[in-house]
Amino acid sequence: WFFVAEFLETDTPNSPIEVSEEHLEQTFQQLSRMHRKKIFHGDIKPENFIFADQVYIMDLGHFLEKAPQKEKRAYDLACTIASFLGHFPVSTVVKMARKYYTNRDIKRAADYIELIDRRPDFKMPADKKEKLIRLMQR
Repeated sequence: WFFVAEFLETDTPNSPIEVSEEHLEQTFQQLSRMHRKKIFHGDIKPENFIFADQVYIMDLGHFLEKAPQKEKRAYDLACTIASFLGHFPVSTVVKMARKYYTNRDIKRAADYIELIDRRPDFKMPADKKEKLIRLMQR
């Protein structure tokens, strides 16, 4: 997972390339694997995903040690979901997340969407944000 992006021939979600559903699935699969190993990113944004022969999650942050793991997981999950909204319908992204995370995880992640939307690297149209929160809270 830990590579220097300049040395890979890759594309990020902000690139003009077509991000496939396979990329989306690999991303949730990688994130889930990280979380099972108790590795949390803490600052996921679209630029942190590199697409090459596989998906790489770059630039791991340093999450507060005292933060509960379930909250770290929820924040990472919410940021990951938000990172792909420019490439897929809301329902596709949430459906893929549900393959790797429990309903409880996704509901907890929904609590972070408003906060994430305030970040400069995430600006969601109001209607898309509302739909996302509704789908995640089901």
